[in-house]
Amino acid sequence: MRQMENASCRYSATVAIVSLMKHHPEEVTEYLLSQPLPLDPGTALCWKEIGNNDFLGPRVGPIFPYTIT
Repeated sequence: MRQMENASCRYSATVAIVSLMKHHPEEVTEYLLSQPLPLDPGTALCWKEIGNNDFLGPRVGPIFPYTIT
């Protein structure tokens, strides 16, 4: 996602990642955590969408027990 400059494409990829996370939360979380800092806009958008999702947000808590601000 670091190479995506088009906001529409980046959002579509984020939707796909969030959808994938519903079935494979540990793997997707591990991948997102492996991204280098500072986070690129696409990765940051993924974390925001996951945190705002009523189904996924609580599932990430036990996997990643720290607060992201």
